[in-house]
Amino acid sequence: MMRIVAAALTAAVVLNMTLLITDRRSAHPALACEIGPEMLDERVAEAQFIGLVEAVGVGGPENRAPTVTPEASASATRPLPSTPVSPPYSQPTPPPDPDPFQLSGIGASLRVIEQYFGEARDTLAVDDADRAAAEREWRIIQANPFPPRPCEPGLALTRYNAGSRYAALVTNSPGRGQHTLIALLVRGDEVDLSGVMMHGETYRRYFSGVPAEFSERGDAYLTAPRVPLATFRAAIIGMRGGDAPRIVPPSTGSAGLASGRQ
Repeated sequence: MMRIVAAALTAAVVLNMTLLITDRRSAHPALACEIGPEMLDERVAEAQFIGLVEAVGVGGPENRAPTVTPEASASATRPLPSTPVSPPYSQPTPPPDPDPFQLSGIGASLRVIEQYFGEARDTLAVDDADRAAAEREWRIIQANPFPPRPCEPGLALTRYNAGSRYAALVTNSPGRGQHTLIALLVRGDEVDLSGVMMHGETYRRYFSGVPAEFSERGDAYLTAPRVPLATFRAAIIGMRGGDAPRIVPPSTGSAGLASGRQ
């Protein structure tokens, strides 16, 4: 009887976590630890720099963080081989690869091609602090694999491809330095907006000709894989030039974006 009650409580917790993850941001259900669509206009309001950039250098696969000594209690939490555990709640065995978490692409040097909003030097160094934090967290997980974490470190971080162009939204905040809010891949004269949401009023004002679905809240989820870069550029200039629904960016101080990688 106690096992049945415990199983029911566990299922309820998982369901509640899933509802919290899927609430508000996505018009489609998301599994645990999936990243929901970004609210474009909210990120535009937060950004201190928005523009067309090229990734001229990206972080490699190596983890530069020092190894971590396992905690004394780590082995005590590892399930014994005879412990009956049923999917989907089974404890995974640590992978044999000593560094399976993929760091490639996290952290980048971005060459500024065109500025849509804000100011920056010719090159921006982004996501260095976020990468360092992900490296440290992964070392901790390697040393203490049990209990398993629900999400891998750095799951939400942007991964750039060297040589690719992006419509990038960047800000600068204490403790994180210059970091990416959104980086949308640009191919030719089109920008990839798949997985992006926005408030309904923003959609009607700037993207009304683009196919979209709508959430119960009225937020628009673009279903067209790409839109003209000129359309995106005009929307950004409009949103940050006062011709947009009122979205107040959070206070991020006066930190600028002038410190590009040397």
